Amino acid sequence: MGLIIDRLAERFGTDNYMIERSLLLLMRAVILVLPQFFYFGIPFATQVFTQDFFDVIDALPAGANVLIFFEASVEYFEMEGGFGGTAVMNHLYSKDVNFVVTSFSPNGALVFPKFFDQPNWMLPKWGETGYGDDYVYLGMIPGGQSPQALQALAEQGLDLFPVDNWGTDIKTMPIYQQGLNHITRFDLIITAAQGQNVMNFLVIPFNMPWVAAGSPMIRFYPHILKGFISNIRSIGEYEGLTKLEPSPAAKALDVVSIGTLWMVGVVVYANISSYLKDKEKEKELEEGQVK
Repeated sequence: MGLIIDRLAERFGTDNYMIERSLLLLMRAVILVLPQFFYFGIPFATQVFTQDFFDVIDALPAGANVLIFFEASVEYFEMEGGFGGTAVMNHLYSKDVNFVVTSFSPNGALVFPKFFDQPNWMLPKWGETGYGDDYVYLGMIPGGQSPQALQALAEQGLDLFPVDNWGTDIKTMPIYQQGLNHITRFDLIITAAQGQNVMNFLVIPFNMPWVAAGSPMIRFYPHILKGFISNIRSIGEYEGLTKLEPSPAAKALDVVSIGTLWMVGVVVYANISSYLKDKEKEKELEEGQVK
């Protein structure tokens, strides 16, 4: 390596430091760009709370009913509106369960339809055959997370919503025939971005199983919260568990993993290079003293 750097320095008329610096920057660019086009699948350990989240959903029997509170926040956008949301929805859909999605704010209603444009989105879009059979998006609950709104949802279920997010009559959909007119008719609650009031007014009073996505609710795990995913790493882990393809979060993690390996390589190279240079100087000094 040193000989190559010496020759390059001589060729371009500069010193070895500039050549080393340029080569390191070029290598970093290549290493960070390659994972954008190729998935290396560097393995990483699955965290226990990610595994718990997966296990809760994977244990759902066919025909189970799931209530999802979908929100979108700036700090967790990729979790709810991108990679994580797609992985969770696809997992639910593959389990042949019924799930109802709603939101507390206009943000959720704006972001949820963007799922339909994800390259690995499995669910039928609104207006396509299949929508309304196993899942439905109800749009925003007026009143947000107020106790009154949550109490009304607990007592009325789907009857609280005359139409879905796009104005289609709920009663014309097959999923309405499941009799989801009370919170206890659901087998699981999933929250994204917000979950404190859901926990206080639905999970605890009705003893409902609950997992969270994109929400910093770790302080309630594992006593009340049964599992959660909250960052790009846990999304990548979840994609691996569900065998989702393509896996955008796992692909993004490749950049982090390869970048980390590159940094370790740079440190090792710098130390070896410094050691060899010191040895070379010591040898020159010894030869000079002998002469």
